[in-house]
Amino acid sequence: VYRASTANGSQVAVKVRRPGAVQQVALDCLILRKSLALLQAYWQSDSTDYVGILNEVIAGLIRELDFRNEANIAPIFWQKHYSQAPYLRVPRPGFSEPKDVASVTSRVHTAEWCRGLTLNALTNDNQKRDMVAKGLDVCFLQLFETGMLHADLHLGNFLYNSDTEELILLDFGLVQNLQPEQIDAMAAAVVSVVQQDWNKFLKALRAVGMLPATPKVWVNPATGERTDGLGPGTWKVCDEDEFVQGFVGALQTEGVLLSFTEVTARLTRLALSYQFILPPWLLFVVRAVITFDGVAESLSPPLSALDFAAPHAARRVLAPLTPQGEADLRALLTKNDEDYESPCLDLEKFRNLGVDSPLVSEGAGLAPREQALATVAVDLLLKRSDGRALRKLIADINPVPLTRLAATQATTLAFSIKPLPKW
Repeated sequence: VYRASTANGSQVAVKVRRPGAVQQVALDCLILRKSLALLQAYWQSDSTDYVGILNEVIAGLIRELDFRNEANIAPIFWQKHYSQAPYLRVPRPGFSEPKDVASVTSRVHTAEWCRGLTLNALTNDNQKRDMVAKGLDVCFLQLFETGMLHADLHLGNFLYNSDTEELILLDFGLVQNLQPEQIDAMAAAVVSVVQQDWNKFLKALRAVGMLPATPKVWVNPATGERTDGLGPGTWKVCDEDEFVQGFVGALQTEGVLLSFTEVTARLTRLALSYQFILPPWLLFVVRAVITFDGVAESLSPPLSALDFAAPHAARRVLAPLTPQGEADLRALLTKNDEDYESPCLDLEKFRNLGVDSPLVSEGAGLAPREQALATVAVDLLLKRSDGRALRKLIADINPVPLTRLAATQATTLAFSIKPLPKW
């Protein structure tokens, strides 16, 4: 990438594709694809479609080499995210009018020059912390709310403007559009981790496509006994209760909230014994999350990526995109009470969703959890079109317990109000 000046004095970033680059990449990818197919046949592995993953990467690389795709995607990405992330800046392709992309061809990409520093170049610890916090926030905003994922979220594609406190996101050649089923399932997985409900986490991973419907264990083909996944063996169907017990036992902790990195590490160890599947689309998601999770943990004091994921995941759970998501919402927030014929709202589970954002706490103060929950719920019920599922749930539940709670809290609030001081 080069810095240049236009005839009218505008500063622009110029990216040029080298001659023969497409042909060279295509040849390298063909060799990789054939080699990987031979290796997968030698391993006799059907748990993960390695060739399918490579095909996703190849398709992304080829799209990325046509700079017109990046010029078309960048403004769409900004429009989808800016209202919820006003600190975000996306360099505008071209250099004259907002819709003018005449300076972009398949081989040459020109965009406005945005002044900023990479994370490693920042010397102020508060600025580093602010940059990572905003990076985490915008990462999970993509995953759980817009579904438009920048699939190349390495630190080189982020800049921070210390004067404006803007987070600058670069390089939109590789963008993945997630499906509603994928978004709902990932949101349910994160909420399950926050609530330490590993049975629901298992169910969410199956919905994501990481676990087969029938569990399998890695065994020695000669003896049929379980063996380490690094050695020779084959997959054998195992008992569901045995798998659930092993899965929950591997993730169970005593009052310690696991980070994304730790959850990934434990699942990786579990995958040495039980069959896991890595869907091709999930590769980009895992890469994006792990990149920032590692950086967040390295700060002093560390930031928790899970704290930033939880608010976005909770809001998606409250506003599901699919019928399965609506069913999960109803199961999550309602309970049967012997005093009432119809289901009641489970307020304790509602409080444990955790929709208050740690990004707010970095500023002038964080609202209490109940206030944050009420704000999100009212916003969904009264303003947002995606609050349909929550409105339907509220209409179906028994209103008596909720009304009694509201009356009790209103009375408590009334008696806690202090009289105004005399003049």
